[in-house]
Amino acid sequence: MARPFVSFVVPVRDEEPHIRACLESLAAQRYPRELFEVVVVDGQSADRTREIVAEVAAEQRDLQLRLLENSARSVAPGRNVGIGAAQGDVIAFVEGHACLDQDFLATAADRLAKTGAQCLGRYVEQFITEDNAVQRATGLARKSWLARNPHSGRFANGPERWMSPLGIGTVYRREVFEQFGMYAETFATNEDVELNYRLERAGVRAWYSPKLRYRLHPRASLVGLFRQMYRYGAGKRQLARLRPGAFRFAYLAPTLLCASAASALAVLPVHGWLAGCLAVPAALYLALAGAAAVRSVRHGLRTAVLVPVVMATMVGGFGLGYAVEAARDVSRRLGLSGAQEPVGVGAPPDRGVRPLQRVPYPADDRSQS
Repeated sequence: MARPFVSFVVPVRDEEPHIRACLESLAAQRYPRELFEVVVVDGQSADRTREIVAEVAAEQRDLQLRLLENSARSVAPGRNVGIGAAQGDVIAFVEGHACLDQDFLATAADRLAKTGAQCLGRYVEQFITEDNAVQRATGLARKSWLARNPHSGRFANGPERWMSPLGIGTVYRREVFEQFGMYAETFATNEDVELNYRLERAGVRAWYSPKLRYRLHPRASLVGLFRQMYRYGAGKRQLARLRPGAFRFAYLAPTLLCASAASALAVLPVHGWLAGCLAVPAALYLALAGAAAVRSVRHGLRTAVLVPVVMATMVGGFGLGYAVEAARDVSRRLGLSGAQEPVGVGAPPDRGVRPLQRVPYPADDRSQS
């Protein structure tokens, strides 16, 4: 069975703590070195990221490793720079704070050949024992249905199957970009979801395999996690505005929980009973989060205590980001001053949806997308 040449594209910016481990995990792949390359695209890092990439290149002389510049600094342009420079028939995206299992590439080549898929989805593991307590708590929270997108299978270690590419797509045949176009650089975040949405609309499915294991370090602090989730919430609203078909009702749940807590606090000084009623959804969520903490005690008391805190941080950040961006949408529609379209978030060019080779999948799997 012929093995494809694969290009790892690694868009990075200020990844000094993790980039060495990331690149070493790519260099350690059990796959012929002459059949893969690593293209690191740096978004003008202010730390030692570039120096570490150069060090790894000097140490791994037989590894095809290149460092490119991303003057736009954001992820979507970095991905596109990498695609343009990649030589592979298959392109796999890796974040600078992630590590891959040694058999990731061999498994990907095998699944592409056996299934005929245009896209592969991976399983993301965020519970890494070497990380700090906040990161471990985030990893445990991600395993719970309370803290992950129900439309995405990347945090759920399920069986191999056909799925929607929306939340899982990470390895693509080159012809995907030739037929569907590149990443929409107008998106500050969720550019991968927007591309995968185009694939989903065309009926293209991703083959998901938990053996494509992707170890991803979460944010190391609650403040960093909140900011990340705020961007995700705002990005999901931007995606829904510019690609209405990509909207999912699950995106509203964090905002409704935040509204529940905020309205309860607002009326508490005046109507205690009403505040109690309004607080029921948020209180129920916190109770379920507490139950998740109890199940996490075996991983350490400090980590377990942080699990509900992390869940509340994730919900609060996402919900607030979505709500603020929705309010901006209303302001733009009303023509209020200061409500201009944010820079870099204009509507992406609609490249059309042209079907690729369609692959069979179980009919009952459609409901999972």
